[in-house]
Amino acid sequence: MTEKSTFEERAAKLLKRIRTDMNFKQEFLSRPRQILEQTGFEIPKSIQHIKVVEEAADTMYVVIPYERRMRGPGRANKLWEALLSRRPSNGE
Repeated sequence: MTEKSTFEERAAKLLKRIRTDMNFKQEFLSRPRQILEQTGFEIPKSIQHIKVVEEAADTMYVVIPYERRMRGPGRANKLWEALLSRRPSNGE
């Protein structure tokens, strides 16, 4: 990857390969840090674990932000309110 490629370009290229190459997908699932670094993503050394989750069509995922990111008056409540007020795109 070139230094000039954007985050979005690298992510799109990585996702395309994951979707089209099942061996690469399995490698990514088992070694995400190494694959991300090999494809031009910088992972801070302070990040000890990377969890890769493959979505399912019938499942909603909620990621609870690290507590430090939620500081500020009512920040956590605002995040949850925004999440709970969203409706799935299919109108269910």
